[in-house]
Amino acid sequence: MLKVALCFTGLPEMGGVIKRLEDITQGLVRLAGELKQCIEDVRIVSARQIERFEQERASALLAASVDAHVEAEQVTLHNVDESESKKCANCNREASAECSLCRRTPYCSTYCQKRDWASHQIECLRSVPTIHTDTQQHQSIMLIVESQHQ
Repeated sequence: MLKVALCFTGLPEMGGVIKRLEDITQGLVRLAGELKQCIEDVRIVSARQIERFEQERASALLAASVDAHVEAEQVTLHNVDESESKKCANCNREASAECSLCRRTPYCSTYCQKRDWASHQIECLRSVPTIHTDTQQHQSIMLIVESQHQ
């Protein structure tokens, strides 16, 4: 009987240990839930940042493309020097622009440039090298340019 009495006297202490372990377990479960929520919050924030960065990248690429296109458009019109008094190849008036392809034939307006294209294209296309891309071959054509001084 003595052995049984010793076992029962240690039980209240064991109850305290079990209660403490249950409290620790509940704390760990609560912390695990908070950790899961933090991980989900990080995923959401990361996804938003990635989306924002991709939008900024797309915007930057679009802006660069537009800038390059605008720059190319500005290069298309090659102004005639004011000191050189060139005459329009079609009507013989003072020219304010040149053919954007060969850069040699002066025009006073897009109207004259269009009117002269039938005769000019033979000379123009002969003077401009053919553009080669991969396996296809494309011939350049004259671009109708707007003159700045009409």
